[in-house]
Amino acid sequence: MEPSSELSNRNQFLTTPLCQSTGACTRLRDALVQYGFAVLKVSARNSELFRRCARRFEHTFFRALPAATKERLRHFDSSGGLKGWNRPSAAKEVFRVPENCKAALEASVWPPSLRGRRLARDAQSARRRLWQLASACLRAVPRSPAVDEPSSPSPFDIFFYANDPENLLAEDVANLSPHVDPGLLTLVPVAATPGLALRCPGAGPRGLRWCKVEEDMQLEPYRHVVVFPGVALGLLAPATVHMVYKKPGCARVSLVYELRRRLRLWLLLASFRLLNALVLRTSFSPDEHWQALEVAHSWVFGFGHLTWEWEPCIALRGVLHPGIFATFYAVLQLLGADSALAVAYGPRLMQGLAASAADLAVYRVASSLLGARAAAWALAVQLGSWFHFYCLPRTYSSSAEAVLGALALELWLRRPDGALVGSSHRPAALLLGSLCVALRPTAAVYWAAMVLYEVQSTLLSSSGKLSGRVLRLVCDLLAPGLLISVVVLAASTLLDSIYYGAWVLVTWNFARFNLLHDGGALYGSHPWHWYATEGLAVTLGTFLPFFLAGAWLCCRGVGGLERLRGALVASATSLAVLSLASHKEYRFLLPFLPLASLLAGVGLERAEAACARRSKGGEGRRALVLIVFGPQLVAALFFSLVHQRGPEAVMAHLRLQPPGPEGAFFLTPCHATPLHAFLHQNVPLHFLDCSPGHGSLRDRFFERPLPMLAELFPSAEHPPSSGEAPPEGSPVEPCLQSRYKVQGMALPEVAVVWGSLISREEAVGAWLEANGFELEALLEDGVWTEGPYGLETWPTFRIYRRKAHLTE
Repeated sequence: MEPSSELSNRNQFLTTPLCQSTGACTRLRDALVQYGFAVLKVSARNSELFRRCARRFEHTFFRALPAATKERLRHFDSSGGLKGWNRPSAAKEVFRVPENCKAALEASVWPPSLRGRRLARDAQSARRRLWQLASACLRAVPRSPAVDEPSSPSPFDIFFYANDPENLLAEDVANLSPHVDPGLLTLVPVAATPGLALRCPGAGPRGLRWCKVEEDMQLEPYRHVVVFPGVALGLLAPATVHMVYKKPGCARVSLVYELRRRLRLWLLLASFRLLNALVLRTSFSPDEHWQALEVAHSWVFGFGHLTWEWEPCIALRGVLHPGIFATFYAVLQLLGADSALAVAYGPRLMQGLAASAADLAVYRVASSLLGARAAAWALAVQLGSWFHFYCLPRTYSSSAEAVLGALALELWLRRPDGALVGSSHRPAALLLGSLCVALRPTAAVYWAAMVLYEVQSTLLSSSGKLSGRVLRLVCDLLAPGLLISVVVLAASTLLDSIYYGAWVLVTWNFARFNLLHDGGALYGSHPWHWYATEGLAVTLGTFLPFFLAGAWLCCRGVGGLERLRGALVASATSLAVLSLASHKEYRFLLPFLPLASLLAGVGLERAEAACARRSKGGEGRRALVLIVFGPQLVAALFFSLVHQRGPEAVMAHLRLQPPGPEGAFFLTPCHATPLHAFLHQNVPLHFLDCSPGHGSLRDRFFERPLPMLAELFPSAEHPPSSGEAPPEGSPVEPCLQSRYKVQGMALPEVAVVWGSLISREEAVGAWLEANGFELEALLEDGVWTEGPYGLETWPTFRIYRRKAHLTE
């Protein structure tokens, strides 16, 4: 019988003439086939769900049997386990009554949720019980002529499940169950399994036909496709490994479809992140501009400002991160495409493309370890997170670390055949991890914890001899990891030393300043528990309870989540070390949020199933989406379009009406706006310096603005004074003496003034008017902000231009 290509789902398969044949044994086989469909979709990638399927099938099957049959069996104990089912006589006793088989068939219709009561954790025991059931069923079925016909497929045929649909050309299967004669087996295309198409030579581009397995076929393994045979062939046999094999001479399996599918997904994600980058019109932390774009602009175009961290005597910053944007600027300059807009926003678009790679990595890890539904939720969390939308496309080193960390996590969990449950890609993962450390030295804690957890897990495992495990650790992880780390960090140190003109170790300087001297406290202090009590709550928002649920399941090792336990332990260790420093910021949590997306995806999958049980028609799911993602959308739009939009609005105004040779002066909080990288005009731009070590020029100005204005812009009769403040004992103070002097200068053409300064100090407004400045623009900065006078509401920037330079 030639099968129809119209088999589009499980019900259609079960209504074919094959499955409608009479007889108790046939109906039982139908029930097992139907159960096989359910297991095919979930079991191979999720061991916990596999165990649930196993026990659920036993429980529902035996519960459906008549009481008299149960009494005769005496093999069904109170826990629902199986005893003695490997004896054909016991199997025939149950399968002899047609009503029993009918009840079994009805009981095997699975509900939408496969989550039954809590089940045993012993995967081997579950496999053994079901293998006994499958073996008993197989022995109880007679070898009928209808089954012997190669053109008439039986329920004991092999079912395929392929990751790359439409790419099975002519595949054959080996490692068949010893209970079945290979001559009786055929390859059955099962359309009910998602993403499957079986093609044989001569069947046409989309034709389906049966391919018979011959006993003397020479089969070779092919690693990109996974096959799960039917239950009766040993799907659940612990000692049987079933793979797809390729017969010599047949057309090779094409990976074009899989590559195209991944490319389409990445293009969608890239489009989203590019739109995300274009939507951003606000500022968050000054490091987005002053430690990346401003530095790169200075290197490539020859004008820009380097903050105190880049002084050779301090050397707190490495050249790797701004070097990425310097390369981008150099390419723009070479092509003659270095317009002001390209220089200002091109790096953000580039970071947005990189962020889409992190999104794809999160989805691939989730789909391989957690299942399709959890993967969909994890990707929704990754894309729907307000903090990701607000920060991930920005040019922070933390954003770059988050991208590299997500890619490294995917490689860390990947094995040679492409599935994410092995270790052959660990060296590549450690290469990306070493780059994370070169970008931000604090990443060293995370990756050291990851490696130590893997060492501990391997040494305590029960697979193989201890000597073999140690040898595998050394050869596969420790030796290549040490070599890669040394090479990457040595190269980074060499680049830093060349730039600073002396041998420097930026990683040590960074750790000494932030941990030993707690120098970051200059920019604000927070309690030790801030990351746990406030940081995660703010960055995750409505995802927090689902993240906590996923983290709890991960700690318990439920299903594929146990593969993420090492990353969870490493993240907790790294956050504990970061909590030792007084200065903490929300953006420092960015590298840990991809893992949070994975765990929150699991929590949302569980919540979706609970809503489906308690509501009808998808109302619960819609309510869940609205409650969880609605506030995230509102926060993403508010912080990306409204909150602190003044800095970029100021630079956009100056790009349209640039200052002349006399330049501009920013009488604002330190680093409140971008500088040369957002203007791209070689004109003098000055601001109130806030280098550590002395009372900063910014603080002194806002305490006594008029005297400081007299020092900044003296008349010819009053020469400038140094205005030095007494030292504060900072470890960097001797290096920054030149930055503490107030250099007198001529009046600028443009003055950008913090709005509350004018409202609080009327004398400053009078000074501006007396020196010929007129208000040109009043730009709002959002609803609230932390200004030099504390928390301010409805803050503004005021742009003044001298009368002689006002445009008509």
